[in-house]
Amino acid sequence: MTYSGQTTAAIAYNATAAVQSALEALSNVNPGDVTVTGNAGGPYTVTFGGQYLGDNVTQMTATASLTGGITPGVTVATTTAGGTATATTAPRPSPSSSSARSASTPAPRRPPRR
Repeated sequence: MTYSGQTTAAIAYNATAAVQSALEALSNVNPGDVTVTGNAGGPYTVTFGGQYLGDNVTQMTATASLTGGITPGVTVATTTAGGTATATTAPRPSPSSSSARSASTPAPRRPPRR
């Protein structure tokens, strides 16, 4: 597997955790940057997180670096593109106090002096 110019060592065709370990061994992927799920032999889902959380990362590519099996092969597809993470906030209500008045509520009038 190749990600952003870095290529993993050969991976056994029936690997499980070795896929994640191989990706995390790349110089541009730290432990926790990827999570790999799937059964032995695949298919696998690679989810980017850590330093790549919210990023639309470049798609990995595959080489014929699987070992074992009769004719192991790899197909890479992006199932969900990433993107910039955004947060949505709701407006906060104005602080209320007994001295606060709405613009539509007139202040009480003082009686005229005599």
